[in-house]
Amino acid sequence: MNNFFGPGSPYLGHPLLTEQRTAVEVDRILSWCDAAPVDVLDMGCGFGRHSIELARRGFSVTGVDPSTTLLEHARRNAEAQGLAIDFVETGGAAFVRESSFDLAICLFTTLGQLPHIGAAPEVDAMLGNLRASLRPGGSLVIEVPERTRALANLVEDEQLGTTRVTRRFDATSGVLSERFETPDDTYDLAYQLLSKQELADAVDAAGFTVETIYDEAVSPPPETFMTVVAR
Repeated sequence: MNNFFGPGSPYLGHPLLTEQRTAVEVDRILSWCDAAPVDVLDMGCGFGRHSIELARRGFSVTGVDPSTTLLEHARRNAEAQGLAIDFVETGGAAFVRESSFDLAICLFTTLGQLPHIGAAPEVDAMLGNLRASLRPGGSLVIEVPERTRALANLVEDEQLGTTRVTRRFDATSGVLSERFETPDDTYDLAYQLLSKQELADAVDAAGFTVETIYDEAVSPPPETFMTVVAR
């Protein structure tokens, strides 16, 4: 089995993650900031779509991700566009840069992802590092699936083109596991599903003030996500 974000990752061809969608997401995120940010942290930056869009707009961007494969794509794309972005290969539970950012974003399913199958989620550690990395008054935007809606709409077995996807939820751990079987290989992904209250409590415990929780993605679909804006 391969990590979902490793070589040959199906994530690189995800149909939702277009440049148009990314621009809409960045527009909305910036509208939630009390003041225009200068330094932005993109936690779980993947192949760099938000980092690159933010850098295009003149922001100083640091993108953090544990995937060598995705960061190779991010660096290559940024270089091709003449953009200077600080990409750091590590996980959110390990990265902290004290009081360095005005805005931190943590989107899609980054918060709650297991570093490897069978590991424990690192939600509290990541939130603590995000808090420490923000300057006073800094903004945090988190986007994750909302557990009740995610489970109500859970498709346990489906065929997406040439890829078979199977999903299983462990009620004891609160972890949703997904397996992607392509014609060439099999990839696994697992992440913790949180309720709205659990997420709000975790953000609050990390030292943030929750401003708003939207019952939708930054830019829907999917319809099972929620977005938290905190200070």
